[in-house]
Amino acid sequence: MVSRAVQNAYQLSVIGEEAVGWLDEAEQSCEAGECVLSLDALISVGSKHLVVLEKFESVIASNPLGLKPSVPVAPLRQWIGRWRAAAAEAETLGLGRDISYKYWQKNIELPEVVIRATKWFDTAERLAQAVDVSRLMKFATDGRRHIEAVRACLSIPKLRRWSIQRSFVKWSLLVVRWVDQAQQAEGPESPDDSTTMEIITLYERMKMERRAKKADRLKKRTCSHCGKKAPLSQVSFAYCGGCRHSGVAREHWTRYCSEACQRAHWAAGHKDECPCAKDL
Repeated sequence: MVSRAVQNAYQLSVIGEEAVGWLDEAEQSCEAGECVLSLDALISVGSKHLVVLEKFESVIASNPLGLKPSVPVAPLRQWIGRWRAAAAEAETLGLGRDISYKYWQKNIELPEVVIRATKWFDTAERLAQAVDVSRLMKFATDGRRHIEAVRACLSIPKLRRWSIQRSFVKWSLLVVRWVDQAQQAEGPESPDDSTTMEIITLYERMKMERRAKKADRLKKRTCSHCGKKAPLSQVSFAYCGGCRHSGVAREHWTRYCSEACQRAHWAAGHKDECPCAKDL
């Protein structure tokens, strides 16, 4: 007769296989950039499967059958950590944990070159304070390579564009400072100001784009009738369906904080301006 310990181990192995199957599927879809599950679902379901796999791992460590199958506990822990980090990043941007991992990868996840540059500059900035001034030119040369790699990512991902550009400016100014210090140590040469001017120009353009984007986001949260404004942390107000017309730019769609305001605005004259009314 099969002992209860063996039965429990068998039942746990069946559940463990389900957990492994779920992990394989989730891992493949995440790596392919096609995972449509929400971050919250990945964390919740993944954590439940992790509990099962940890129990399974502890059981088979001394199982009576002498089998030593591999249990992917560590990979699942790493993925859960990655999903939690992604959810934390999304929340700092005013988004919820209900966004899909695919959306996070496309619009939020930092490119690898940016992550490498961030780590390098964080370390280099600390080391540069203690090294001999003559070595700063080497720091500047390596820093320029990272900056050139990041230059191609200044507009992506969409929701991290501002932070990437801000880091780009910070790192570029840091390199200029290193070059200036190294040149002053070598002799009274005049530093090349072209790089500095490029950084200043980029920074001014970033500020204007940031202001324009903020104004557009505020407009989407301003009622076209009563003028009520919602904070940027809230979703945009609903827009008039009739204004969703090929001849009307999205930023000019009328928006309302309530159905009452929409009806009042229609009666107050929007019915004479709305594209859908003109087409009747």
